[in-house]
Amino acid sequence: MHHLRILTLLLLAGSLQAAGLRTVLMDPAFDLDSEQRVRVENLLEEHELELIDLRASRVRAELALQQAVRKGEESISRLEKRVDEVAEARASLEKKRLRTRMEVRKVLSKEQRELFDRLQPAHPPRAGLRKGPRVQGPQCHARLHGPPPAKGRHRGLR
Repeated sequence: MHHLRILTLLLLAGSLQAAGLRTVLMDPAFDLDSEQRVRVENLLEEHELELIDLRASRVRAELALQQAVRKGEESISRLEKRVDEVAEARASLEKKRLRTRMEVRKVLSKEQRELFDRLQPAHPPRAGLRKGPRVQGPQCHARLHGPPPAKGRHRGLR
């Protein structure tokens, strides 16, 4: 019966990879005992609260860089410093995610850790990365909005 649960989870691994830690770990088939469940919940709640501040810092750094570039009033060295601030904010987020992942792993049994590692890879694919060729220009417009209107005609005027 235990092997059936593991097999079921492995079959779902493709869809679970994009799911958050909570979704994976709180699945009843993962078989956390009550103590593990409480410890994991506490870790994840703390993690979520810390992520709020880290995300806000990242967004502030990105906006400051965008505004500085748009205005064009700052020196190259100052812009490079802003780029470093953005990189540091992003790195802080990744470090926090890694620390939480490692803390969660400590709560799990050996079998659960192995399953966790298969279902929740250390570096899931980033949401912004695309598979396949990137489409730009008229092809992109057609994909999003359909074919362009006939010459001399505006879509809104019929």
